[in-house]
Parts: sequence; structure tokens; C-alpha cells
Amino acid sequence: MQRNVFNHEASRAIVTVCVAGALVLAAGCTAPAMRDAPAMPEALASCHARLVDADRRHASAGTTDAQSTRVPGFPHLRTNRFLASLRKDLTGPEHVRAWIEAMRKLDAEARGIEALNAGGSAQELTERLDCATRLAAFDSTQPDRVQRLRDSAGVADNYRGAWRVLGLYPLTRIAVRSGADRLRNEVTAAFARGPAATPARRYRPAVTAGDAHGHVNFAAVARDPLGRPRPEPAVLDALRQAARETLAVKLAAARHLDFQIVRQRVDDRNADAVQAAGGLVD
Repeated sequence: MQRNVFNHEASRAIVTVCVAGALVLAAGCTAPAMRDAPAMPEALASCHARLVDADRRHASAGTTDAQSTRVPGFPHLRTNRFLASLRKDLTGPEHVRAWIEAMRKLDAEARGIEALNAGGSAQELTERLDCATRLAAFDSTQPDRVQRLRDSAGVADNYRGAWRVLGLYPLTRIAVRSGADRLRNEVTAAFARGPAATPARRYRPAVTAGDAHGHVNFAAVARDPLGRPRPEPAVLDALRQAARETLAVKLAAARHLDFQIVRQRVDDRNADAVQAAGGLVD
């Protein structure tokens, strides 16, 4: 009798320990997700839901812009390979804000394209862009969301796993190399022949005021917080001057290509093509 009581109590203890362990594991799995999702103001939550719904409708209608990559959990931001490469190297709040703003601009550009694809109204687009701006500003002030953004704002490669396993990508090098060699040989032969006898007119861009040689001190060019060059108009003009070149454009030469060996042409025996209709022309 005592043995049965002991076994019963032991079984209850084992069950209790197992249930407690399962609860601890479940709490450990859900706690990070809860910490990564700080409370969002109701107005911003409504904006978030509105953008998610718009993205869902674009996906269903096939009007989604495919230029930039969406960021999971952040419908107001999109990224590209350049911005994704910076996510681990942001050193301060200024860099984080500039990074988020660059992704917001990519989203704004994509939403403009999607609005054109879907025939949406200008007011609807303006409201979505306003929502995205407010959400991006909120992200910049929330360290937890910034960390989630660092982890999520990646761009997957376009390689296919099966092709890589089968070794098909290295084989494409053969065709690419063959095409490049053929093009180089054609261009080299064209330059070796020299200028053709066909009349040509030479166009030379006019030199504007400023540095006629287009010298640019790239070390002095202003950059944004992400390190991207932001040259002044004068610097851009100098770069254009440096790239100018003289172009020889061949003139179109009129040629008579109507070769008729047997039949008579319209100008046979100096015939006038409009003589028959002369009486009808005033």
C-alpha cells in the first residue's frame, strides 16, 4: 500500500517538473519576440496596418515594384545591396537615421511606381508616404526596432541552390568569355580599318566656364553620413567636362537600291511619275 502511494506521488512530481520545464521553455522562446516588439502608438499601428494591406493588394494584383527589396516587419522601408551592406557598420545615431531615411526613400520611389501600375489616386499615395515617414521617424528612436532592422534588412542572392550544387554557374563562364572575345575582336578590327569613306560630321561639346580640363579633387567632395558622394553643381559640371569627347557621326547617304533586272522601273525612259496625275493637281 505504501509502495503504491509512493509511486503515485513520484508520478505527480515527475509530471509537475515536466510541465514546469515546458512552461519555462515556452517563456524563453516567446520572451525575445515580446521584447523585440515595443508598444507602438495607435496612430502608427494604424499606419502600419494600412501599408501592409496596400502591399497585400499590390501583390494580389501583380503591380508590386520589384526594384528594391522589402524589409520583413517594416512595410515602410525597402533596401538594396548597398544599404544592406551597411547595416553592421552603423556607428552612431546620425548614421542610423540616414540609413533608415535612405530605405524610406527607396520605399517612396517604389510606391510611386506601384501607384502608377495600379492606377491609384494621388491622395492615397500621399497618405501612404506620410505614414511611411512617421513610421521611419519612430524607428529611429527605438533601439529595439533598430536592432530588428539590422537583423532583417538583408538582400538574398539570386543564385539557385540546385544550379550551384550541379555546378552549372561555372559553365556559363565559357559562353560569356566567348561572347566577350568575339565583341573585342569585332571592335578591334573596326578600329584597325580606320575611318570609312562615308561623309561624317564631327560634334564637339562646347567648353563652359570653369576648369576646362575637368580636374576634380575627389577628396574634397562632400559626402552624406553613409559615405555617399554629394558633389556640388560645379563639381558635376567639371566631371561632365572631363568626359566630353568629339563624336564623328556618319551622314546618311541616299542610295538607289531598287535593283530590277528585267522589269522597268518608275523612271524608265525619263518617265515623270506625276505626269499622269498632272491634271488633278492644282
